[in-house]
Amino acid sequence: MVTVLLCLACILFTSCEYDFQNAFYRSKDTDSRTKTCITLDDSQIPHPSSDIYTVAIFSDIHFGGKQTTRHEQAFLNWLTKAKADGNCPEFCICLGDIAEHGKESEFAAYNKFCEQVEAILGDGKVYNVLGNHDLYNNGWNHYNQMIFPNSSFYTFKTKKFSWYCIDSASGTLGKKQFDKLKALFAQDSAPKIIITHIPAYGNPLNYMGYFSFQNTYETDMLLTLYSKNNVKIVTCGHIHQSYKNYFNTFVELTVPSITESNQWTVLTINENDGSVSELLISG
Repeated sequence: MVTVLLCLACILFTSCEYDFQNAFYRSKDTDSRTKTCITLDDSQIPHPSSDIYTVAIFSDIHFGGKQTTRHEQAFLNWLTKAKADGNCPEFCICLGDIAEHGKESEFAAYNKFCEQVEAILGDGKVYNVLGNHDLYNNGWNHYNQMIFPNSSFYTFKTKKFSWYCIDSASGTLGKKQFDKLKALFAQDSAPKIIITHIPAYGNPLNYMGYFSFQNTYETDMLLTLYSKNNVKIVTCGHIHQSYKNYFNTFVELTVPSITESNQWTVLTINENDGSVSELLISG
């Protein structure tokens, strides 16, 4: 069964619109993208107006895809109403697969959408994660130049929390990125929120390997690192459906594709007690 599915994937991704060589595990590419972890400066980080606030997270928006129905306007309408009601998120996060084919025009269209989002937020920004589709057709070059904050491996702090964006777009962190993350964690006792694209854990939908990390040893190492370093939640996308995988000290939450499901997730962050809760929103 797995062989059949992989053959079908090969047929799909070798079409003229896709780039099959970037569809699967490429640890060397990850190493080249994550030579350093960028710490965002004061002008780039969020400054929440209270100690309890919300963050809106959407994923797999796939600009340039063939979907006939899109839901960006539903999200904008919801955001506008939330602001009118006094419940506007402080900032937003996109968990990757911004572009369908990695084309410059697709990233440009996404940036126009982000301008609309940020106009509603006011002072808030959209923070972004690199997805596997964003790599197609040498899309990393466009992503790195066009998509805020121009890095796939970065960190920032709010009052009590540390936020880490890690690059899983090639199906792996790679040893170099893992070692850097481990070193950063060793110097950071704060509660942590992880934002990334591909889930680490192989839940039932993910047994093929393509839909989660492809090295089970790496998965074990990463989940152990999280459990020992005060990680509260890991948010990811990629599988286009909503899932929760509970571990001893944290939850791995997959956010559904906004394009397919017209859904997104709202996190409530409590900087006083270091807690995080989530709510799935339908447009």
